[in-house]
Amino acid sequence: MATKCFRHPLFSSSSALLSSSLKKEESLVFCSDIDGLLKELRIAHERNEWWLFIDASKLSLKAVLLNNGNELPSIPVAHAVYMKELTTI
Repeated sequence: MATKCFRHPLFSSSSALLSSSLKKEESLVFCSDIDGLLKELRIAHERNEWWLFIDASKLSLKAVLLNNGNELPSIPVAHAVYMKELTTI
């Protein structure tokens, strides 16, 4: 189940709305509904107040929404381990 891979102190493991916005494709777990996620967390989605931070290495990838003023906590929106990079020409 995707919710076991996606942990954050604000998230309730019993929330059906949160688990429905999480998707898993192979080893990638990601939020497919950012608006719904922020609404469930009772955070206004002002696009100009958030930026997406992506951290990647050879073994993992994670994406986090960061608030511009650091007034709100970071919100993880994607996580993956052991993914292979494929390049097509």
